[in-house]
Amino acid sequence: MKKIIISAIILLFYSTITEAEVKNKILYDNKVFDLCGNLLDPLYNNTGNSEWCDYAAIWEIERDVLCLLGLDNSISVGSPDYKKADMKELFGERYRDGKVKAVWFTGDLRVPDGRVFLQVNNEYIYERDIIISVDAGKITNKIVIDNTKKKDLSEKRSMLIPIIEPDKSLFGIPYGTGEDEFIARFGQPMRSNRSGKTGREMMYGKKYIFVFEKTKLAGMKTIYSEHEVYQIIPTHNTFDYLEWKLSNGITKNMNLAEVKKILGNNAGEFENKGIPKFYFTTVKARIEISLRHEAERENTDEAYIVSEISVKLK
Repeated sequence: MKKIIISAIILLFYSTITEAEVKNKILYDNKVFDLCGNLLDPLYNNTGNSEWCDYAAIWEIERDVLCLLGLDNSISVGSPDYKKADMKELFGERYRDGKVKAVWFTGDLRVPDGRVFLQVNNEYIYERDIIISVDAGKITNKIVIDNTKKKDLSEKRSMLIPIIEPDKSLFGIPYGTGEDEFIARFGQPMRSNRSGKTGREMMYGKKYIFVFEKTKLAGMKTIYSEHEVYQIIPTHNTFDYLEWKLSNGITKNMNLAEVKKILGNNAGEFENKGIPKFYFTTVKARIEISLRHEAERENTDEAYIVSEISVKLK
């Protein structure tokens, strides 16, 4: 009976990948869950065979042992290169009774459970995370994290609004907020650097740097977070889910033609490494807008896209 259930799950796995990107799956407590991470990476690291990188997998936990049930080497069944992996050919004598014990894997599995609770950039945070500790394929511990009760995901989220009002506040945080108060509300920064004689810049998450002058909040700037150097920085759940928007309507990824329509004749222009940048001033602040050029498009205003901004009190 159990073999029938497992076969049905594998069939379900292969049938669903025609409509969406393949995800790793795991059969646990008679339920099928998505599985975060790639448990095949250690095999690639040990063998140097890049073929492992192309596989999506379905796993099983049975009697406290992690096992690999099946592999697929294509993102989509519709791909010309699609084929199911030959488990016997790949694993030889280690493939027994329709599975392979994952003795190569030691670490923690993260298994999302429940409904989507919050979206942070492209990452979906579910109501619960099941964290399963594994040592050479054997389950050693399991904990369940209730994300709905995390203060940094729920209470702190309600503190902020995704609007920058250059003369008043940044995400609802008023100018003049002290460094100590800022840290008390949002935790220690990922990085903190002195700026001039009396300034300090504090980096939160992958996207934002907050500028303080004489210990008081005086501005902010965004970071080109797609650069590889920032990928190792941990996500800051309070700020990284926010997509900024200026109170005049300018947002990230807006094209230059749209920006000019909003600013009219109130913008100044200068260049940085051949790419135009725009600035404008309000009663209390100066705002600089950085652009990126989409090379595949013609050299028109529509080809220049808002990338980053800097806002600072005069």
